[in-house]
Amino acid sequence: MRIDTRDGQFNTLYGEGIAIVAITFANTQNKLFWSDVSLLTGGIYTADYNIDDVTLTQVTKLNIRNVFEVTSLVLEERSNNLFFCDGVKGTVEVYDYERNLHRIIVATNLKRPRGLVLGLNVPSGVKWIYWNDQATGRIEGCALDGRWRQTVLRDGAGLPNQMTMFRRKLFYVDASENKLMELDPVTGDNKIAVDLNDVTKHVTTGITSCSGSIYLATWNDGTISRINIETGDKKPEDGFAHEEEGRVEVLVRGLGSKRMGNLACYGEELEPAHSPCSNAGCSHLCFPLMTFHSCACPSYGTLFLSTDGHNCSAMVVEPRTRRLYFTNSGSVVINKVAYRWDRIESIYIGDSKAKQGFRHILLQDLEKPRGLFIEENHMYFTTWGKDSAIWRILLSQERAHKLERISSGFDNPNDLYVTMHETNADDKRYELRLLVVDSHFKTRKWENVRHPKSPMNASAYWLSAFDDFVVKKADFHSQIKMPFGVTGENSTNVFFSDWESKAIFQCRDNEKCQPIVTGLSQPMGIQHVWASERTYIPRNLYCAHCERVLLPVCIKDYHHDNPSNVWCDCNSYSSFAKRVENSGCLVPINFILFADLNAIKIINLDTEYSSQHDFKKDPTEVADFRPYIAYQGDAYRANIASVAMVAIDEVYFSDINQKGLYKLSLINGKPTRIYHGEVAADFLAIDPKRERLWWSDFYKGQICSLAITRSAPSLIVEVEGLDRPRGIFFDQKFKYFSGVSCSYVYWTEWGYPARIARKLMDQRDAQIEVLVSGQSLKWPNSLLVQQGNIYALDSAYNEIHQCDITDENDCDSTVSVRFPQHGFDMWGNMTSQTYIFSDWATGTITFQNTLNPMFSLTYASHLMRPAQMQVHNPNGAATHLCRDNPNECDFACAAFPGGASCACGEGQKQAASRIMCIAQEYRLTWDKVNSRFCDDSCTEHSGCYARQKSQIFQCFCDAGYERGVDLSCVVVEAQFPDSRLAPDNVR
Repeated sequence: MRIDTRDGQFNTLYGEGIAIVAITFANTQNKLFWSDVSLLTGGIYTADYNIDDVTLTQVTKLNIRNVFEVTSLVLEERSNNLFFCDGVKGTVEVYDYERNLHRIIVATNLKRPRGLVLGLNVPSGVKWIYWNDQATGRIEGCALDGRWRQTVLRDGAGLPNQMTMFRRKLFYVDASENKLMELDPVTGDNKIAVDLNDVTKHVTTGITSCSGSIYLATWNDGTISRINIETGDKKPEDGFAHEEEGRVEVLVRGLGSKRMGNLACYGEELEPAHSPCSNAGCSHLCFPLMTFHSCACPSYGTLFLSTDGHNCSAMVVEPRTRRLYFTNSGSVVINKVAYRWDRIESIYIGDSKAKQGFRHILLQDLEKPRGLFIEENHMYFTTWGKDSAIWRILLSQERAHKLERISSGFDNPNDLYVTMHETNADDKRYELRLLVVDSHFKTRKWENVRHPKSPMNASAYWLSAFDDFVVKKADFHSQIKMPFGVTGENSTNVFFSDWESKAIFQCRDNEKCQPIVTGLSQPMGIQHVWASERTYIPRNLYCAHCERVLLPVCIKDYHHDNPSNVWCDCNSYSSFAKRVENSGCLVPINFILFADLNAIKIINLDTEYSSQHDFKKDPTEVADFRPYIAYQGDAYRANIASVAMVAIDEVYFSDINQKGLYKLSLINGKPTRIYHGEVAADFLAIDPKRERLWWSDFYKGQICSLAITRSAPSLIVEVEGLDRPRGIFFDQKFKYFSGVSCSYVYWTEWGYPARIARKLMDQRDAQIEVLVSGQSLKWPNSLLVQQGNIYALDSAYNEIHQCDITDENDCDSTVSVRFPQHGFDMWGNMTSQTYIFSDWATGTITFQNTLNPMFSLTYASHLMRPAQMQVHNPNGAATHLCRDNPNECDFACAAFPGGASCACGEGQKQAASRIMCIAQEYRLTWDKVNSRFCDDSCTEHSGCYARQKSQIFQCFCDAGYERGVDLSCVVVEAQFPDSRLAPDNVR
């Protein structure tokens, strides 16, 4: 019922319930929630509340499983979390009604909980939820995610029902004494606020607060009253009195059946618009705890919160090497751009304390991996992406065995079970079979919109290796409605967990499936375990080899016949990479260190190549170019764009979101914050004396520095008033000015116009000297200085701008770079014209040699946002491999940091042997580029085109024009266009 607190008028909003008890409002969404505790219509309901005509529409029963007697409701609006008490189970639970996620947050030492109310825990500053236990007279509270449970009032609450939070105090009615009580949740001080025996002899149950007053509902006579708490202790003179005469005012008597339940006030203070859960990245449940958040997984199922604290993942254990395999998925939004990661990893769970926490990344760049299963030689798993599919990968260190998609076309494959099926009992022939369950959640969602009364059954499918994994629907008599998990004893005896039926089913071959467990809520993961597990070879026989070669990660290598063979590797979450001939894990001598959004990663450039190098092998298979995670920041809060290095134990980086500068050792991977403040450093640099850390502040328009040799460093603004500075670099060669050694600091700016500038760093009053400015630049990012020349990478034009500072600043020459789409940072050896780029657009770290543009190498891919790099390459490119093997390659030998490979000329490609070159099977296309690549020689009605993967540029007339006598472009007079007006395959 609805009551107007201004005049006491009331009307019925909903009258089809039997025993409605609890009620709460979603003020910002105009939704009403209530509970019914009857056997016939029991559950939690919701409806839209129409303010204009004061009616309820779209009445719906929430699909919450395993709910019996909901005695209290309260809504946390910022996260759509509906908290409720179940008086039968003795639990406090939460339900995200937008995403259908259910979790129990308190499940012990409760008998008849009720009276839920949200409030601020003043000592901690964290948002809490409070409740009372009517059976014990105890009042307790905890954080919204169930942590830090505390007793506020151990006993003495009498017979409490509903509670309300008013002026940071808990108010409730002790029904045994019929008194309104006031409880301080901090001190536990409990006192009588109003003796209701002086007002009425009937039991008061419901209570709420709104607009500075407290409202009460009386159980037996259907009375709603209002109390002005702030008027003192004056008692009414006769029965129910008016507010000006005392503290109690009757609004209405004799409502409905006179058995009043809980109260809720519409129009109370709304929740703040911002929620820490809005960009939290929690894969399932999120709890806003004021300015920060907490993620959690549903209580029902085998999902576990992963180590990043945000994602719920499925897990599989490989018992022989004591490794737990799990999925790690998540996404984060930076500057309105979403970055996502999807990995399958493993972590050591054995008894060795020295190896605890060692993680290994098996796969990445997947699409929402879901179910996992390991069967002898392969790992099988499902993905929920746009192309939902079944995959397998051979667990082997052999790089040639890539990821294999064995089937696709599914909607939502939740889980899979792999078994050996006997095809011929006489010959004992077996075939590998997969049983996959698909809940069809995507299709079901749209089917419910189109046909809400025609439920769609989910499916189970068999895939046989004998039939090349052709998908065949499993016949289980259509009893499985919405399966989540699947397991089995063999192919003729399988088990399903079913959300829709709330049961576990056993399905035998050629028999009707039978429910073996019923009355569940949302059964999810399920696993069949043999009474006597299979006997495995002791782990010390498997991993002794890894211990001998000092490689801490031991993974079963199923590719070899010998069952004791293992794959030894290094911890993926460290700077320690494989050394030559597997002689342990150490920080490499040659490496690329770079920032990648929320982590700092390192690529090992140390090589196992010798002078007898086999050029027939793919260099990415011979060398270990995998990126290791030297430092993993907060997956959702970190924004690391810049990194600078003095030595392996002295690396500096900035975290824009965490507002600080940090020092990191690659040996122990532990960072130390050296400065806290508003720092938006896109590039960092160390001055030549190694005394100060410099950076460009993109948003403040400043070049700043910080002493790194002092215990209490102070920030100095070296240059200000710039327009979006980006790259920064020091001239390593000192210039002498007035007998004092000094050097220049160079930087790029993204302003209008963009420019490259410099300033003497040791003279504060020195003037800024602009070297390049105007239309020749647009997005200059990285820059470096070598041999009297400045080289700046312009990501808009994909070119390297060169400026000779020894010849009166001759800055007209450029070098075309065809590979990166949005190059952020650049390292290069200008003598050999070799470059390494970090590319935001493609998420790669790549190598290119402009002397041989047909050859390029990808050091790392599947990155999120690779930014500034530090390339430590004292050994240089592996030129000795080309020098020692002059006759190995058909066309040319290309050396790069970490190895060498054969390369081919224009119009050619490598043959299968990787040393011979054959003609390209397709014509190279022409791309339209900036006219500056043609030296601005293109006339009107023409454009500059670049031939793909080459340094050839040429002007061609636009469509509908042709070359005239004076080489200008004139209108075509022919009726049909001449095919010679533009090059083949112009894009």
